[in-house]
Amino acid sequence: MNKYLKVSIALLSIAIIQAIAGLLYWGETDYSSTTNIIIGSIEMCILFALLYNSFRIKKQSTFSLQPFENNIAWLCILSLSLCMIGDWINKNFPYQFYQFGEVVKHDYLIDSIIPFGFGYLVLIYAVFLVARKNRINILFVVLTLGIGLIVSAFSYSDLYIEGTENYVIYATGIYSLIIGLVGVSGLWLLQAYRWSKAPKYIWLVSFGLFLAPLADFVIGKYWIFGNNGEGIYPTIRNINWIIYIGSQALVQHLPLSIQKNNTSLHKNYLQ
Repeated sequence: MNKYLKVSIALLSIAIIQAIAGLLYWGETDYSSTTNIIIGSIEMCILFALLYNSFRIKKQSTFSLQPFENNIAWLCILSLSLCMIGDWINKNFPYQFYQFGEVVKHDYLIDSIIPFGFGYLVLIYAVFLVARKNRINILFVVLTLGIGLIVSAFSYSDLYIEGTENYVIYATGIYSLIIGLVGVSGLWLLQAYRWSKAPKYIWLVSFGLFLAPLADFVIGKYWIFGNNGEGIYPTIRNINWIIYIGSQALVQHLPLSIQKNNTSLHKNYLQ
Protein backbone atom coordinates (compact mmCIF):
# COMPACT_ATOMS: atom_id res chain seq x y z
CA MET A 1 0.00 0.00 0.00
CA ASN A 2 1.52 3.33 -1.04
CA LYS A 3 1.92 6.28 1.32
CA TYR A 4 -0.83 8.33 -0.30
CA LEU A 5 -3.42 5.62 0.21
CA LYS A 6 -2.26 5.21 3.81
CA VAL A 7 -2.91 8.91 4.42
CA SER A 8 -6.39 8.64 2.88
CA ILE A 9 -7.22 5.64 5.06
CA ALA A 10 -5.90 7.45 8.15
CA LEU A 11 -8.03 10.54 7.42
CA LEU A 12 -11.08 8.38 6.73
CA SER A 13 -10.52 6.56 10.04
CA ILE A 14 -10.35 9.88 11.93
CA ALA A 15 -13.56 11.02 10.24
CA ILE A 16 -15.33 7.77 11.13
CA ILE A 17 -14.25 8.03 14.78
CA GLN A 18 -15.40 11.65 14.91
CA ALA A 19 -18.77 10.78 13.33
CA ILE A 20 -19.36 7.82 15.66
CA ALA A 21 -18.49 10.01 18.63
CA GLY A 22 -21.05 12.52 17.40
CA LEU A 23 -23.69 9.83 17.03
CA LEU A 24 -23.04 8.41 20.49
CA TYR A 25 -22.63 11.69 22.38
CA TRP A 26 -25.22 13.97 20.79
CA GLY A 27 -27.56 11.44 19.22
CA GLU A 28 -30.53 13.38 17.89
CA THR A 29 -29.84 16.44 20.04
CA ASP A 30 -29.30 19.46 17.79
CA TYR A 31 -25.86 21.06 17.89
CA SER A 32 -25.49 24.38 19.65
CA SER A 33 -23.83 27.21 17.71
CA THR A 34 -20.53 26.62 19.54
CA THR A 35 -20.62 22.86 19.01
CA ASN A 36 -21.43 23.38 15.36
CA ILE A 37 -18.34 25.57 14.94
CA ILE A 38 -16.09 23.04 16.69
CA ILE A 39 -17.36 20.03 14.73
CA GLY A 40 -17.35 21.95 11.46
CA SER A 41 -13.78 23.12 12.04
CA ILE A 42 -12.59 19.57 12.69
CA GLU A 43 -14.24 18.38 9.50
CA MET A 44 -12.71 21.20 7.46
CA CYS A 45 -9.26 20.36 8.86
CA ILE A 46 -9.71 16.78 7.65
CA LEU A 47 -10.67 18.05 4.21
CA PHE A 48 -7.67 20.39 4.05
CA ALA A 49 -5.44 17.43 4.96
CA LEU A 50 -7.06 15.48 2.15
CA LEU A 51 -6.41 18.36 -0.24
CA TYR A 52 -2.77 18.43 0.86
CA ASN A 53 -2.54 14.72 0.11
CA SER A 54 -3.96 15.43 -3.35
CA PHE A 55 -1.18 17.95 -3.95
CA ARG A 56 1.32 15.30 -2.87
CA ILE A 57 -0.19 12.97 -5.46
CA LYS A 58 0.15 15.78 -7.98
CA LYS A 59 3.82 16.16 -7.03
CA GLN A 60 4.28 12.42 -7.58
CA SER A 61 2.58 12.88 -10.94
CA THR A 62 5.06 15.57 -11.92
CA PHE A 63 8.01 13.20 -11.54
CA SER A 64 6.63 9.82 -12.59
CA LEU A 65 3.48 10.28 -14.64
CA GLN A 66 2.84 11.24 -18.24
CA PRO A 67 1.30 14.66 -19.10
CA PHE A 68 -2.18 13.13 -19.39
CA GLU A 69 -2.10 11.70 -15.87
CA ASN A 70 -0.61 14.95 -14.62
CA ASN A 71 -3.59 16.88 -16.05
CA ILE A 72 -5.99 14.43 -14.42
CA ALA A 73 -4.28 15.13 -11.09
CA TRP A 74 -4.93 18.87 -11.53
CA LEU A 75 -8.58 18.20 -12.36
CA CYS A 76 -8.96 16.12 -9.18
CA ILE A 77 -7.45 18.93 -7.12
CA LEU A 78 -9.78 21.46 -8.74
CA SER A 79 -12.78 19.22 -8.13
CA LEU A 80 -11.96 18.77 -4.45
CA SER A 81 -11.22 22.48 -4.00
CA LEU A 82 -14.61 23.47 -5.41
CA CYS A 83 -16.38 20.86 -3.30
CA MET A 84 -14.60 22.19 -0.21
CA ILE A 85 -16.21 25.58 -0.82
CA GLY A 86 -19.52 23.76 -0.71
CA ASP A 87 -18.42 21.95 2.44
CA TRP A 88 -17.64 25.27 4.12
CA ILE A 89 -21.16 26.47 3.34
CA ASN A 90 -22.66 23.20 4.58
CA LYS A 91 -21.02 23.61 7.99
CA ASN A 92 -23.39 26.55 8.54
CA PHE A 93 -20.96 28.49 10.70
CA PRO A 94 -23.32 31.55 10.76
CA TYR A 95 -25.93 29.17 12.26
CA GLN A 96 -28.79 30.37 10.06
CA PHE A 97 -31.94 28.43 9.15
CA TYR A 98 -35.09 28.91 7.06
CA GLN A 99 -33.43 31.40 4.73
CA PHE A 100 -35.69 30.66 1.75
CA GLY A 101 -39.01 30.03 3.42
CA GLU A 102 -40.68 28.19 6.26
CA VAL A 103 -40.65 24.61 4.95
CA VAL A 104 -37.01 23.51 4.74
CA LYS A 105 -35.03 24.27 7.90
CA HIS A 106 -31.54 23.40 6.62
CA ASP A 107 -31.89 25.32 3.37
CA TYR A 108 -28.39 26.77 3.78
CA LEU A 109 -27.38 23.52 2.10
CA ILE A 110 -28.90 24.84 -1.11
CA ASP A 111 -26.25 27.56 -1.32
CA SER A 112 -23.55 24.89 -1.58
CA ILE A 113 -25.05 23.42 -4.73
CA ILE A 114 -23.17 25.72 -7.12
CA PRO A 115 -19.62 24.90 -5.92
CA PHE A 116 -20.50 21.23 -5.47
CA GLY A 117 -22.11 21.11 -8.89
CA PHE A 118 -19.09 22.56 -10.67
CA GLY A 119 -16.74 20.44 -8.57
CA TYR A 120 -18.48 17.23 -9.55
CA LEU A 121 -18.74 18.29 -13.20
CA VAL A 122 -14.95 18.65 -13.21
CA LEU A 123 -14.63 15.16 -11.71
CA ILE A 124 -17.02 13.68 -14.27
CA TYR A 125 -14.98 15.31 -17.04
CA ALA A 126 -11.76 13.86 -15.62
CA VAL A 127 -13.23 10.35 -15.50
CA PHE A 128 -14.62 10.72 -19.01
CA LEU A 129 -11.16 11.68 -20.30
CA VAL A 130 -9.70 8.58 -18.69
CA ALA A 131 -12.43 6.36 -20.08
CA ARG A 132 -12.11 7.89 -23.54
CA LYS A 133 -8.35 7.42 -23.52
CA ASN A 134 -8.97 3.74 -22.81
CA ARG A 135 -11.29 3.57 -25.82
CA ILE A 136 -14.63 3.21 -24.10
CA ASN A 137 -17.57 2.71 -26.43
CA ILE A 138 -19.31 6.09 -26.78
CA LEU A 139 -22.65 4.29 -27.16
CA PHE A 140 -22.17 2.90 -23.64
CA VAL A 141 -21.48 6.41 -22.37
CA VAL A 142 -24.61 7.82 -24.03
CA LEU A 143 -26.86 4.98 -22.83
CA THR A 144 -25.66 5.10 -19.23
CA LEU A 145 -25.84 8.89 -19.31
CA GLY A 146 -29.49 8.74 -20.34
CA ILE A 147 -30.38 6.04 -17.85
CA GLY A 148 -28.57 7.93 -15.09
CA LEU A 149 -30.51 11.12 -15.78
CA ILE A 150 -33.83 9.25 -15.77
CA VAL A 151 -33.05 7.44 -12.50
CA SER A 152 -31.88 10.68 -10.88
CA ALA A 153 -35.07 12.48 -11.95
CA PHE A 154 -37.31 9.75 -10.55
CA SER A 155 -35.31 9.59 -7.32
CA TYR A 156 -35.65 13.32 -6.83
CA SER A 157 -39.39 13.32 -7.49
CA ASP A 158 -39.80 11.15 -4.40
CA LEU A 159 -38.23 13.85 -2.19
CA TYR A 160 -40.59 16.73 -2.96
CA ILE A 161 -42.47 18.35 -0.08
CA GLU A 162 -45.52 20.48 -0.88
CA GLY A 163 -44.91 24.14 -0.18
CA THR A 164 -41.17 24.00 -0.81
CA GLU A 165 -39.85 27.23 -2.32
CA ASN A 166 -39.26 27.20 -6.09
CA TYR A 167 -35.58 28.09 -5.70
CA VAL A 168 -35.03 25.07 -3.47
CA ILE A 169 -36.93 22.80 -5.87
CA TYR A 170 -35.11 23.90 -9.03
CA ALA A 171 -31.65 24.01 -7.45
CA THR A 172 -31.87 20.58 -5.82
CA GLY A 173 -33.53 19.11 -8.91
CA ILE A 174 -30.75 20.21 -11.25
CA TYR A 175 -28.07 19.16 -8.79
CA SER A 176 -29.61 15.69 -8.42
CA LEU A 177 -29.03 15.15 -12.14
CA ILE A 178 -25.37 16.14 -11.84
CA ILE A 179 -24.58 14.05 -8.79
CA GLY A 180 -26.27 11.02 -10.34
CA LEU A 181 -23.82 11.23 -13.24
CA VAL A 182 -20.88 10.96 -10.83
CA GLY A 183 -22.05 7.44 -10.05
CA VAL A 184 -22.54 6.78 -13.77
CA SER A 185 -18.94 7.85 -14.41
CA GLY A 186 -17.86 5.01 -12.14
CA LEU A 187 -19.43 2.64 -14.66
CA TRP A 188 -17.50 4.36 -17.45
CA LEU A 189 -14.24 3.74 -15.62
CA LEU A 190 -14.98 0.06 -15.07
CA GLN A 191 -16.19 -0.40 -18.65
CA ALA A 192 -13.05 1.29 -19.98
CA TYR A 193 -10.91 -1.19 -18.05
CA ARG A 194 -13.10 -4.16 -19.05
CA TRP A 195 -14.75 -4.87 -15.69
CA SER A 196 -13.26 -8.20 -14.54
CA LYS A 197 -9.91 -7.18 -16.00
CA ALA A 198 -9.91 -3.83 -14.21
CA PRO A 199 -7.12 -3.50 -11.62
CA LYS A 200 -8.14 -3.40 -7.98
CA TYR A 201 -7.32 0.28 -7.64
CA ILE A 202 -9.64 1.15 -10.54
CA TRP A 203 -12.39 -0.60 -8.61
CA LEU A 204 -11.35 1.43 -5.57
CA VAL A 205 -11.76 4.76 -7.38
CA SER A 206 -15.02 3.59 -8.97
CA PHE A 207 -16.36 2.72 -5.54
CA GLY A 208 -15.56 6.26 -4.46
CA LEU A 209 -17.55 7.55 -7.44
CA PHE A 210 -20.50 5.36 -6.46
CA LEU A 211 -20.41 6.72 -2.91
CA ALA A 212 -20.81 10.35 -4.05
CA PRO A 213 -24.48 10.11 -5.17
CA LEU A 214 -25.24 7.96 -2.14
CA ALA A 215 -23.92 10.70 0.15
CA ASP A 216 -26.05 13.34 -1.56
CA PHE A 217 -29.11 11.11 -1.61
CA VAL A 218 -28.79 10.82 2.16
CA ILE A 219 -28.56 14.62 2.40
CA GLY A 220 -31.60 15.18 0.20
CA LYS A 221 -33.77 12.45 1.67
CA TYR A 222 -33.04 12.90 5.35
CA TRP A 223 -31.20 16.21 5.92
CA ILE A 224 -32.99 18.63 3.57
CA PHE A 225 -36.44 17.09 3.08
CA GLY A 226 -36.49 14.58 5.94
CA ASN A 227 -38.89 14.89 8.87
CA ASN A 228 -41.18 17.16 6.83
CA GLY A 229 -38.40 19.65 6.17
CA GLU A 230 -37.00 19.73 9.71
CA GLY A 231 -34.29 17.21 8.82
CA ILE A 232 -33.08 14.27 10.88
CA TYR A 233 -30.24 16.27 12.35
CA PRO A 234 -27.45 15.89 13.44
CA THR A 235 -27.74 12.12 13.02
CA ILE A 236 -27.75 12.29 9.24
CA ARG A 237 -24.94 14.84 9.19
CA ASN A 238 -22.66 12.32 10.89
CA ILE A 239 -23.73 9.41 8.69
CA ASN A 240 -23.35 11.50 5.55
CA TRP A 241 -19.90 12.66 6.64
CA ILE A 242 -18.59 9.09 6.68
CA ILE A 243 -19.93 8.37 3.19
CA TYR A 244 -18.81 11.69 1.74
CA ILE A 245 -15.27 11.71 3.10
CA GLY A 246 -14.90 8.08 2.00
CA SER A 247 -15.86 9.09 -1.52
CA GLN A 248 -13.48 12.05 -1.67
CA ALA A 249 -10.63 10.06 -0.14
CA LEU A 250 -10.91 7.40 -2.85
CA VAL A 251 -11.50 9.47 -5.99
CA GLN A 252 -8.39 11.55 -5.34
CA HIS A 253 -6.34 8.48 -6.31
CA LEU A 254 -7.56 8.55 -9.91
CA PRO A 255 -4.25 10.01 -11.25
CA LEU A 256 -2.16 7.21 -9.74
CA SER A 257 -4.68 4.48 -10.50
CA ILE A 258 -4.45 5.11 -14.25
CA GLN A 259 -0.66 5.45 -14.33
CA LYS A 260 0.77 2.90 -16.73
CA ASN A 261 4.49 3.45 -16.99
CA ASN A 262 5.57 2.93 -13.37
CA THR A 263 4.95 -0.79 -13.01
CA SER A 264 6.37 -0.92 -9.50
CA LEU A 265 3.79 1.60 -8.35
CA HIS A 266 1.03 -0.51 -9.89
CA LYS A 267 2.38 -3.63 -8.28
CA ASN A 268 2.60 -2.13 -4.81
CA TYR A 269 -0.49 0.08 -4.89
CA LEU A 270 -2.74 -2.20 -2.86
CA GLN A 271 -0.34 -4.76 -1.49
